Amino acid sequence: MLNEFSLENLAEYDGGSLQVLFDQAVHRLSHDLRDRPRDKRKRKVAIHFEFEPRPDAEDPRELGDVVVRASVKSTIPDKECVENTIAPAADGRLHFDSETRVARVAPGQGDLPFESE
Repeated sequence: MLNEFSLENLAEYDGGSLQVLFDQAVHRLSHDLRDRPRDKRKRKVAIHFEFEPRPDAEDPRELGDVVVRASVKSTIPDKECVENTIAPAADGRLHFDSETRVARVAPGQGDLPFESE
């Protein structure tokens, strides 16, 4: 069955796979927002379409088909660990002391207001 390519019919595009990919991206983003509510960095979800025109086989001056590639892209800020000091040892290896870390907090991972009181 032919459907018009429109925003109204987008959920039916490619047998619904575009909707599944979009829903999965929003689900991951939603989990990150709940996990790091104080991290003010922006999260993004976007649907990208590429349209590639193909000339008509009989008359190359006319449009034949249009090949469409769709993708869902999401941007969630990286999670970061706190800084540690690593010292080179005489044997050439690197060693760190897990008890001495710099008092720097990754965005959105600090104490909640009631924890520091």
